Amino acid sequence: METQPTIIEFKDCPYLDGEKKVEVYPLNKDSIEENIPDGIQPANYRIGRLSNLGYSVIYVGRVDNRQDRGLKDRMIEHLDDFEGDCYFEWNESASILDAYKKECKDYHYWSSFGTLENSIHPRKPNSSIFTICPICGQ
Repeated sequence: METQPTIIEFKDCPYLDGEKKVEVYPLNKDSIEENIPDGIQPANYRIGRLSNLGYSVIYVGRVDNRQDRGLKDRMIEHLDDFEGDCYFEWNESASILDAYKKECKDYHYWSSFGTLENSIHPRKPNSSIFTICPICGQ
């Protein structure tokens, strides 16, 4: 199975925090095992599709405090969730709170395109009951 990344270039994409290029990896078990180190958390991830129009994110998520291999195991759980060829990208976060804020940014940004399959707003971290979404205040 393919495991090598594809480079995607974005123009003026606020969710990238100034980055212009992103590596997206095929969403398959070999690629996940090869491209995500064990224990990565907290972290954010995006799952999307490539087309002649570019890269469309269809799902955003985060990993906070798992008792397994962290992001790697979360991505493996997603293997049966999406049909067709999908890709993923991810980034580590400095804290659970930062991961939540990043997921909120991702959720609101990609929701505006109508491609996102997430049906509900990101949940607040269990350890931060007084946290609010930095975009909508929810």
